[in-house]
Amino acid sequence: MANTPNLWGMFASAGYLTVVKAIDPKKEKFRIAIPNYEVRREFIRLTEHQLGMNNG
Repeated sequence: MANTPNLWGMFASAGYLTVVKAIDPKKEKFRIAIPNYEVRREFIRLTEHQLGMNNG
């Protein structure tokens, strides 16, 4: 996906993702977390759906 960095930046700016550790800031590599249980649950469901992993 060509705009993947923009999408992740939007998620981080909106508060859906939190940077928990700078791994290599010069290469823009960071460890991130989803701080909200409800958002995390929906992110997992969406990812499973997109990957065809849903069980129902």
